[in-house]
Amino acid sequence: MATVNIIRKGKDDLNLDVAPVSTIQDLKEAIDKKIGIVPKEQELYFLGYPLTEPTSQITELLEMSQNFNLVLHEEDADKSLLNARSPRGFVSDQEMWLITGGKFNFQSILLRANSEERIKLKSNRFGVAQDIEGESGSRIFQVRIYKAKKSGSISLRTVNGVNEVFLKPDEGEEEPLRSIDIKKYDESMNERKRMGPLDHAK
Repeated sequence: MATVNIIRKGKDDLNLDVAPVSTIQDLKEAIDKKIGIVPKEQELYFLGYPLTEPTSQITELLEMSQNFNLVLHEEDADKSLLNARSPRGFVSDQEMWLITGGKFNFQSILLRANSEERIKLKSNRFGVAQDIEGESGSRIFQVRIYKAKKSGSISLRTVNGVNEVFLKPDEGEEEPLRSIDIKKYDESMNERKRMGPLDHAK
């Protein structure tokens, strides 16, 4: 295995262990597992050059440097998306688990029924657990991923027996949000569970 350093503007670097024969796509998928950003929204650069061929291996690149630069599409989008970093209001008509972060570094937040929670997200993405297996500490969450491109509050409601998610923008009418992905989050693999309180305070 080789350790690569992913440099992100304005954020802490990521250290990932990958096989030396990994492709650009493999590297993007490793980043997705770490921070929950799908490959199609990632732009990787090496020594200033864009890496645009998904099937290209990083073997020869690692002989020159282990540093890669990551730019996310949303960082170049409308500045209003920066509001995603401000606390959002979440309201659910039943108890639901909200999931934020990557597959190996996520946080599970319980939303109480009919009680608004103000939650600060690191991006405009969040997940809603549709099914949970196992006991606390080793639970597996089946999660639908959503992306709220506008600032505003989120409402989770049961409509005709189906859990639906809605965005109430700061301006305009309420609009439904459609799931963009489905993922499994394994609590036993979560780095947050292996960190002590002093680590979380950093």
